[in-house]
Amino acid sequence: LLRLPMLTGSMHPALPRGCTLLIAPLARGPAPGGRGAPSAGDVAVFARDGRLAAHRVLRRARRGGRPWLL
Repeated sequence: LLRLPMLTGSMHPALPRGCTLLIAPLARGPAPGGRGAPSAGDVAVFARDGRLAAHRVLRRARRGGRPWLL
């Protein structure tokens, strides 16, 4: 597990500024306790410019045959 501190209040009140997210890798495929791909309303964490960023998933889509998250 990784810890990611919430530095902004952009997801307040669900995730207030100063709280810490515990991050685990996403399970691929059906697995006990695993959900597969993130759905609308989930929080997705990804690397951008060498740093971790967290955003709420608004929608899943396909573009050019590849899955995209908005």
